[in-house]
Amino acid sequence: EATRSRVYDLGVAVTAGLARGGPAGWRVQVLLTESACRGDWRQVLEAVIAGGADAIQVREKAMEPAALLERTKAIIDQARPAGIPVIVNDRADVAAAAGADGVHLGQDDLPFESARRVVGSLAIVGGSAHDLTEAGRIAAAGCDYAGVGRFSDSETKPGAAEAGPDFVRAFVAAHAGLPHLVIGGINVSNIDAVVAAGGRGVAVCAAVCDADDPSEAVARLRLPLQHAVALDTSGTAVIS
Repeated sequence: EATRSRVYDLGVAVTAGLARGGPAGWRVQVLLTESACRGDWRQVLEAVIAGGADAIQVREKAMEPAALLERTKAIIDQARPAGIPVIVNDRADVAAAAGADGVHLGQDDLPFESARRVVGSLAIVGGSAHDLTEAGRIAAAGCDYAGVGRFSDSETKPGAAEAGPDFVRAFVAAHAGLPHLVIGGINVSNIDAVVAAGGRGVAVCAAVCDADDPSEAVARLRLPLQHAVALDTSGTAVIS
C-alpha cells in the first residue's frame, strides 16, 4: 500500500512537471532576490505570478544552504500551484533537496554534467553564457537553456562584460535550437531592442522586483516577446 501511494504521488509530480512546459516556451523568468525587492518578497512573488511570469529563479547568493533550502521550498509552495517552474541559482544540491524544477549555473559553478547527475535527468539545467565559446560549452553539455548576456548595465552582475545586441544576434545564429533568456539590465525601455536582436525570452530582476507594480512590469515585458514569437510562427521576420 505504501509503495502504491508513493508511485501515485510520483505520477502526479511528473504530470505536473510536464504541464509546466520547458524553457522553449518561457518569455519572462524572474530572478527573485529579496534585497532587490521593494516590498515583501512574498508579495512580489504573488504579483509576478499574476503578471504572467513563466519561471522563477531563486537567486540568493549570500544565503546559507539551510536558509536557501527553506526559502526555495516556500517559493515552490507558492509558485507550483500556479504551474510556474522554480529554478535555483548555483546550488544543484539545494535544488534537488527542495524538489525544485532545476538549477541555473554560472561558468565557475559545478560542471553542467555533474549538476545534471545531482538534480536528475528530468530536471532543467540552465547555464550563463557571456560569449560564443561559453555558449558552445553550454550547448555541448546538453543544457536546457542559456542565459545570454549581459545585455546592458546590470545591478545583478555589475562586473560582467556588456555583450549587447550583437552577442544576442550571434548566439541566435549559432544556436538557434537552444532556448535562451537574454539577461542583464533588461527593462521596458530596452525590451524592443532585445526583440530586434532576436531575443525571445528574458531573465529579469530589478526591473520587476523593484517596480511599483511587479505584475504590470512582467506583463509589459512579456507582450513584445509574445508578439515576436507569433510573428516568427507566421514567417514574418522581426530580427534587425
